Amino acid sequence: MKTGKLTLTAMLLSVSFALSIIESFVPINALIPLPGLKLGFANLAVMTAYILCDKFCALCVSLLRPVLMLFLFGNVTSFVLSISGAVLAYFGLVASVYLYERVFSFGGVSVICALLHSVGQIIAASFVVSDGAVFAYLPLLCAASGITGLLNGFIMNAVISRIGSIRRFV
Repeated sequence: MKTGKLTLTAMLLSVSFALSIIESFVPINALIPLPGLKLGFANLAVMTAYILCDKFCALCVSLLRPVLMLFLFGNVTSFVLSISGAVLAYFGLVASVYLYERVFSFGGVSVICALLHSVGQIIAASFVVSDGAVFAYLPLLCAASGITGLLNGFIMNAVISRIGSIRRFV
């Protein structure tokens, strides 16, 4: 890995980690009372890593953020839910970016990633609580995730248009 790419990946991992911590202070549950719902701003760094670097950099940012959160906060259940959602969202990112610009913008990419993240979390939660009843929560979570994914997609469109010049250094 080139030094520029490694540096950018580390920077985006730090941004993802910081956004994850900042996001924990946003009272989204006061507006949308769904347990576990987050805005998903940390995923902006994953999408940026994919666009500016490559799949491997995005995978590193996507998987290392939950590991860092585990080391900092020590919540194993949260780690399991987060990593399972991150894995599915990453595969959705890889598949949907292939269709980017031909089919939809980052709004669509982000919505797909958010929905798959929710599906991954619900699958993991069903194993954690040993009850398939958590799947009843999936439609509500997916509806809210679709909205936050669309918001992140709009933010991502603005971010990419402004930082595209970084590519020449990577």
